[in-house]
Amino acid sequence: MASKKHRLIIRHKWALGDTILLTALIRDIHKAYPGEYEIGVDTHWTNVWWHNPHVTKLEASSGVQVVEVGWGDAISWNAYAKYGNRREMKHILAWYHYDFEKKTGLKVPVTDPRPDLHMTQDERIRRVQGRYWIIVSGGKLDMTTKHWHAHRAQEVVDKLRAEGIHCVQVGAVHNNHIHPPLRGVTNLIGQTENVRDLWNVIMHSDGVICGVTGAMHIAAAFE
Repeated sequence: MASKKHRLIIRHKWALGDTILLTALIRDIHKAYPGEYEIGVDTHWTNVWWHNPHVTKLEASSGVQVVEVGWGDAISWNAYAKYGNRREMKHILAWYHYDFEKKTGLKVPVTDPRPDLHMTQDERIRRVQGRYWIIVSGGKLDMTTKHWHAHRAQEVVDKLRAEGIHCVQVGAVHNNHIHPPLRGVTNLIGQTENVRDLWNVIMHSDGVICGVTGAMHIAAAFE
């Protein structure tokens, strides 16, 4: 018997942090319209969606609506969403909901201002022992305004270490990334290329020190 649910594919092919933020929209569509939708995703970072109960494997075909969402207007509009003559500042996560409503007419409230990430019990087993903070020194080369000077990050690490606080450094080793290694840290640069490994070390940390990047959104997801 064919499903009577509306079939929807959400498309968004941007960076890791963007894909992680998108998980909240999928969750909230189901909460706003329970039992009405089957939702597939077309994104980079496909392992972000592993074990996510809100996602169905769908292919673009007849009877499947494809909606491409983003937050590009948030930059040019200084984060103010437009509602006729009224403007409302929105968190970047909520911008996906706003863009989805603009393109479909479906209002989807934000039920939780955090991404919706799902891990198995095995994936939650602690990788790094003891207490620590995550630090990201560097980032993508296409957005260097997010980078902090490496010597400043080193100063923070040194001052924290003097107070007995250890740091774990993470970062990608792709061609479009740069992460200057820091002294006196546990160096996991290039060792969390599976983003779910990155989730693990962030989940068990006391917090993250970074710019506006994926690590910040992951930390929010795991409180």
